[in-house]
Amino acid sequence: MQGSGINEIAFYIRAEDLLGALQLPFELPEGHNITGVRVYMALEELPNNNHSHLYVVGTDENNNDIILDSNNQSQIYDMTWPCPDLCSQANILNGLGADAKQ
Repeated sequence: MQGSGINEIAFYIRAEDLLGALQLPFELPEGHNITGVRVYMALEELPNNNHSHLYVVGTDENNNDIILDSNNQSQIYDMTWPCPDLCSQANILNGLGADAKQ
């Protein structure tokens, strides 16, 4: 998002927070080295409109991105959907409607 006036390029999310959001217990198996994820923001600039993307990648115990697995396969995921189009009903986080301003 170069030139957009935004300094942040990514956000780190701890595994505990992800599992908590999914209401799952936090217990990683012994030897599991992925401690969280980093979510990178990107903007695809097209002639008629722009598309936002979030790229998700696991992070190791040293807070480094895990780009490739042991088979040299990409571990970068772009399986997110933006709001709008896929939104929650109005709430205090998304500001969609009068109910959100409580």
